[in-house]
Amino acid sequence: MDVARSGLMKEVKYCLPLKKALRRIMEFNDGLTYMATDYLIAMHFQNLNKSLDPAMIGAGVILLDSLWNTNLRFADDDTNKIIRELSRKSVWLKKELMHLGREDLRLNPHKIVKMARRVFGVILDAKGVKLQHYSFATKFFHWCTRRHFPIMDSMARKAINRFEKSCGAGHCRIPKFEIDEEHLDDYERWIYFYSKLMNSIRDADIAALLKADSRSRHSQLVQKNSLLRVLDKIFYIEGSEME
Repeated sequence: MDVARSGLMKEVKYCLPLKKALRRIMEFNDGLTYMATDYLIAMHFQNLNKSLDPAMIGAGVILLDSLWNTNLRFADDDTNKIIRELSRKSVWLKKELMHLGREDLRLNPHKIVKMARRVFGVILDAKGVKLQHYSFATKFFHWCTRRHFPIMDSMARKAINRFEKSCGAGHCRIPKFEIDEEHLDDYERWIYFYSKLMNSIRDADIAALLKADSRSRHSQLVQKNSLLRVLDKIFYIEGSEME
């Protein structure tokens, strides 16, 4: 499926409420557990080379699974195979991901779709395609580059669905996961949603979002977040409050 050519998203115009978005950023960054999680991840996933260092990949997998509750720990054999595959293909993964430009999610979403189908297979093919592996794959590669791969989780899904409807969408663009649907077809919707949303936000509002995030984060977190990372915070907090 090609969402861009299907016409599913072209009729929807997005308008992110700035004041509400800024409030969500502050709520996320005020959370001590969220900031602790950000700190731990930032220390391990500092850059692409460190994120995909074969000697550190196992620790990264365990860290993300524990912090983001992707349930790999309940299947040790699956976890071991994922670690082995990521370590075995770490050089190839780095070469592939280095081909991505800083603004490719916004300007070339088709390139992100293609890349996701290539690199996610290292995880998804390790022990069959399972929902928890799919969710974990989005998180792992999100943190490897921080600006290309949206995180797929149930909290964000709820918030995005409601946001879509508020923008006049007649149906959910990010539908509830169906077991008989191809995982990466589902993920393609996330990529095009974020791409279109990012293109709809005014430059001044982007600057305000990034500034609010930078000023309210823990002083020891030296990495600047991308717009994608900040938007993920907004939708995660929004979805959490819908529970």
